[in-house]
Amino acid sequence: MGNRTSSVFITFSNVFFIHKFVRVKIEHLPSVISYRKYSVVEGIFRIRLLQCLGSLFLDSVPFLWNMGELITGKAATYAEEIYMHTEKRYEIVCITREVEKVVSESGIKDGLVLVNPMHITASCYVNDLEYGLHHDIMQWLEKVAPFYGVEGQGGDEYQHHGTGEDNGDAHLKRQLLGQQVTMAVRNGRLHLGTWEQIHYAEFDGQRRKRILIKVVGVI
Repeated sequence: MGNRTSSVFITFSNVFFIHKFVRVKIEHLPSVISYRKYSVVEGIFRIRLLQCLGSLFLDSVPFLWNMGELITGKAATYAEEIYMHTEKRYEIVCITREVEKVVSESGIKDGLVLVNPMHITASCYVNDLEYGLHHDIMQWLEKVAPFYGVEGQGGDEYQHHGTGEDNGDAHLKRQLLGQQVTMAVRNGRLHLGTWEQIHYAEFDGQRRKRILIKVVGVI
């Protein structure tokens, strides 16, 4: 920030020095010619100065924002459940279209949508729809919370398996990736970032599971 402030000060100094220099040079001309030429140069200088100030402002401010918009209407909620049945035990599926469909059917124009996998061995998250990334996420989760036990099959088994289940890693993977997501709704549609997509991550699949989609807002 210090360097940027210094450069702004130097630029301002240069601008005002040039302005003063132009005034001095033009004042040596005959009165009529001086007035006309000075007016032209003064006008050009002012335009350049405004451009310079605008550029400095944009460079100095870390972000710009639009004025907020107040949305009013009748409050409403809408809920629907969709079902997943993955072919694999571990799988990531993009569900953006399914969520978008529910949002559209809700009739809600502005608000929020909650997407919650109603099972403790699955997650919903937002990220890029890129299959290499899906693979990387699963590899990372397997490294942090491997199948069978904390140290994999070479160590102790998860104590959770003492209940008769074998999905201890699925509970931990879901804990790492997150439970649910809440996204904005605007003009009756999902308000997503450029590459944002909603995903369902399954860690104990090959069976029927539910996802709750609840839209809250105004109509």
